[in-house]
Parts: sequence; C-alpha cells; structure tokens
Amino acid sequence: MSRYDYDLFVIGAGSGGVRAARMSAGYGARVAIAEEYRVGGTCVIRGCVPKKLLVYASRFAEEFEDAAGFGWSVGEARFDWATLIANKDAEIARLEAIYSRNLQNSGVEIIASRAVLRDAHTVHLVAEGRDVTADYILIATGGRPAFDDRVKGIEHAISSNEAFHLEEKPERVAIVGGGYIAVEFAGIFNGLGAETTLIYRGPEILRGFDDDLRQALHEEMAAKGVSIVTNRVFTRIDECGDGLEGELDDGTLVNVDQIMFATGRLPNTIGLDLERTGVELGWNGHVVVDAYSRSSVPNIFAVGDVTHRVNLTPVAIREGAAFAETVFNDNPTAVDHSLIPTAVFSQPELGTVGLTEMQAREMCRVTDIYRASFRPMKGTLSGRGEKMLMKLIVDGESDRVVGCHIMGPDAGEMIQLAGVAIGMGATKADFDRTIAVHPTAAEELVTMRERTERHVREDALDHENDVPAPSMVVAATPGHRADHPTIAVRPALPEDAAVLSRIYLFAWQAAIGGHLPGKAWRIVRDDKPQDAMIAALGDKIVVATLGGTPVGFAAATDEPCALSELWVEPSAWRRGVGTALVTALEAGARSAGCTTLTAELLAANHRAQKFLAARGFSVLCDETRRDDLLDADIDWTVMAKPLA
Repeated sequence: MSRYDYDLFVIGAGSGGVRAARMSAGYGARVAIAEEYRVGGTCVIRGCVPKKLLVYASRFAEEFEDAAGFGWSVGEARFDWATLIANKDAEIARLEAIYSRNLQNSGVEIIASRAVLRDAHTVHLVAEGRDVTADYILIATGGRPAFDDRVKGIEHAISSNEAFHLEEKPERVAIVGGGYIAVEFAGIFNGLGAETTLIYRGPEILRGFDDDLRQALHEEMAAKGVSIVTNRVFTRIDECGDGLEGELDDGTLVNVDQIMFATGRLPNTIGLDLERTGVELGWNGHVVVDAYSRSSVPNIFAVGDVTHRVNLTPVAIREGAAFAETVFNDNPTAVDHSLIPTAVFSQPELGTVGLTEMQAREMCRVTDIYRASFRPMKGTLSGRGEKMLMKLIVDGESDRVVGCHIMGPDAGEMIQLAGVAIGMGATKADFDRTIAVHPTAAEELVTMRERTERHVREDALDHENDVPAPSMVVAATPGHRADHPTIAVRPALPEDAAVLSRIYLFAWQAAIGGHLPGKAWRIVRDDKPQDAMIAALGDKIVVATLGGTPVGFAAATDEPCALSELWVEPSAWRRGVGTALVTALEAGARSAGCTTLTAELLAANHRAQKFLAARGFSVLCDETRRDDLLDADIDWTVMAKPLA
C-alpha cells in the first residue's frame, strides 16, 4: 500500500493541470486536483474562449456594412451588451461542466479548495482545513494580471478579468498595453462601438512580432477608428463624475468610462508557500524548471504560465501531457518550444510561426523575403479597403522556409497548417510545387515567386561564389528597411550611464533572469551592480544607437581579446543591434592584434549561444564556478571565434 494519499496532486485546474491529471490517471495514477475558483482556468473561464466569443460579436458591425455590396438591405442593427455577456456566461458554464465531467470520468478527484504546500509531499487544503500527501506534486496555477503600482489611483483600473463581467459596455475606453490582450480588446470594444484608445509605452505595438505585421496592424487598427498612442504611460488615474480621468506622462488628459490594463501577466505563485519546500523561483516569481518541467525539488513539477516559458494555452497543454508521459508512462518527454504557431485575434487577425525577419537576419547568413499585400476578394464588392499581408522568410542558402506571417481574415486557421509544413522543414521549392486552391487568400502562400528582398550578412560576403548574387547587401549596421533608422556604433559617453543601466536591467530580465536564483533579480533591481560595472568600464564600452537613442552596449574588459559584456534592449535584437556590437568588438580585437575573440556566458542562455554560434563562435569548454553573492554554483560556457 502506498505511503501517500495520492500518486499525484495537481494544484490548479487550468488547461495544463487538467491535461496532466487526466493523462496521469489514464496511466494508472491516483490523482487529485485542487481548484479554488472554477475548473477550466484562465483560457476557458476568463481568457481565450470568452475573448474569442467577444471578438465574433464585435465583427458583426462590419459584416452588416459589407452586406450592401452583395445586394442585401439590412435594417437598423442594435447591439445589447447584457445579452452577449449572458450568452457568453452560459457557454462558459457549459464548457466548465464538460471539463469537470471529463476529469471525473478519468478517475480524477476534484477538490474545490485553495491548496498550499506544507512540505515536498504535503498539501494543505485551506477550505477543508486538512492536509493530504502525494508522491508527486504538479504546480499549474497559471498567471494573474499585472498592474503598474507606480500609477497613482491604479485601483480604479480593470484587467481583462473584469472586462468579461462589466454590467455595461463602456462608451469610452482606454486600454494600456501593446500585446495580445491589449490589441484584441481594442478591436472588441472598437467593433462594439466604443470610443477606443490604445496606450503603449513602447514605439510600436506587439513587441516580438515581425515588424511588417506590427506596422500593418497598427495602420489597419487606426483606419478602423482605434486611437493608438505610443511611447506614453499613465501617471495617475482619478474618478471624475461618472467616469475616470487619467493623465499621461506628457500631461495629456484621457477621460473615459473604463481604463483597462493589459500589460502582461505574472506567475501565480504568491501564497503557495513554495519557498518553504525549497522550490526555486525566478526573477518574477515563476517556478524554475528543467526541460522536463521538474523544479529544484525532485518530486515537484510545474507546467504552463506559472513557469514563464511560453505563456500560451496549447503550450501548457503540451507541457501537461509531457509531464504525464515522463512521470507515469516511463517515457521522458521534453517539449520543444522553438517553433510555436500562434494567432492574435486582433482586427484584422494575425497568424505567425517561426522566425521574424530580424531574427532570421541574425541567424541566417542569407535571408530571402517574399511579401505580398492585397485586398481580399470580399472587399471588391463590399468596398472595404482593408489589406491582407502575407510574408514568407526563407534561409537563402538552404531554401528552407523559416518564418511565415499573415495578417487578414482567418490568419489563425492558415497559420496552423503552415506550422506543420515549416516544422517538417519545407523549402520554398516545396511551397512553389504545391498547387494553389483558387480563389482563396491562402493561395498567395504558394504563388509568391518573386523575391522581395535579400539580406546577406557580412560574414557571408567572403563566400559570394556559394550564394546567388545579392539584391540587397546588409553590412555591419543594418536598419530594418530604408524608412527605419540605421544603427550607429560609438564609444560610450558619461551621459549614457543612466540609459545603459536601464538597458542592462531590461536585457538581464529577458536573457538570463529566469536561469538564476530569485535573489539575483532582487540584487540587480535594488542594488544595481551594473552601475559600478558601467562606471569602471568607461571608454571600453561601445554603444549602439537607433536614431540617436542608445539601445545596446558591449565591452571587452580585461583585455581586447575577450568579449565580456553584451546587453541589448530586447526589442532591438530584431534590428541587428547584437550583430553590430559584436562586429565592432571584433574590429577592435583585430586592430589590437588578437587572433581569437572569446566570450563567457551562462550555460543556460541558449539564445546567446545560438547567436554567437551563427557568428562563427564555437564552444571551448563548460565551467562551474561558485558565486558567493548568490550562494550558488553557476554553470558557464566559454566560446571563441578565430579572427582572420
């Protein structure tokens, strides 16, 4: 008889937790799952599913308008928010019941309670006031909306959670953020007739997506009536009459009925007492896990948004399945996070998979771009001027399609199938050989024969005989396109110190924060050791700028043959900033007589390793060193590049 009450105890009945519980039970495990709110988690209850239903509702206004071009006379259309929300709630309740029934039919015990850890094998059920034990524990608690506590009056703002349950549709709404949730809700409220303003702190919405998609979506959303304000943040929010008054950092006043923050989500680990059991948490509270979702405590695992890997429902489901295979089916399974198709249900819709153009130009020696923009057939009779955008990114040496980006109707449906082809290694020739389905928008993917652009990296120019003559040559300081600023590299100035410190902080979070103990983030954030480092390096630092604004820096510290610092503001990687900085340091090392340029980086920082490997660096050795400040052993990788 087992010494534990359960073989597996899952905390959190969202998509990842439910999949793990059901599959584990199917492999013979005794499983219980605890959920303090509703079975289904963020996606089903307050995320993807209700959001998509609201997206459908918001599209009808344009459908009614378009009908006239096809001979339909549509009378006065009226929208009722209360009816939409009631019907949405009924559908969510139906889905929740299905999730619960599927768990029960799989033999999983559902416990309606908050669960916290007592130790590595003991869970306390708060609602029932009792403890249970389990051989394995899975943390699948998802995430929670992030708010900017620096904004005075932030308590007056709502998140997407509350937006699904508003008693009345706001006539004026401001949405803060530039990611999935922000642009999707901007389209929802705008489509339902609300005066909608989208406010984003960065220069362009949807950071991390291909720049052509970002710019094209911005233009189409603006054409539909969404007011998009970039490079601005709220400093205060006050109640004002029946609504709210917000003030931006440039003094602009925004008067609306609701202000919704969609500035990301944080791992939901507060109050679980994970630290008591020794579970390591990362810089933003996420559970640090290995490739098999195992935490620092051998019998405690975590999947989904709580691990802050890729915060998407299908990824959580795949991670939950991989956990069950690994632990209860004796089939160690790691999830490949490198190629994930995704859709943004903005208006117009986006679908994307693989590398962005800038990522490809960093990783491929030769990058070919195929791009088409056109009006969908439906628009020819409706008179709607909305454009579609399709873009294929191809490795110019291997002919493999490494990225596909679509904007327009049903982009999400198309990108799912494109993801299969790209994941199998399809080449541009494979796409070209495929007979088109006519008349469809998707046929453009297999009929784009003429290359729009070619980008050849500097290190490929020594092998001109190996590649076709380039139509566009990109040297050490590429801009995005002709209308984007060119990268300039210069020595650091004393007045750069503050902005370089901020670049370090952002880059540190994005690149290595998740691979170090949680205390490392607190040290970087609060003690700012980078300030002393930047001051000590002085004129050894080279700074990369875009349009005169510093976006990255690098340095060779002890001697010019060692690249010791390379920090780039996350969104600037796509502009070739990393390449420009490394090229500058290589030139400096050559002029100093170096025959080799070395670099040391965290062994877990695989992106940096791939980046340097693409630039001719190879691994010399791996080392483990004791970091007294962090009180931890840190694994390092040493790479080197011969300098001709």
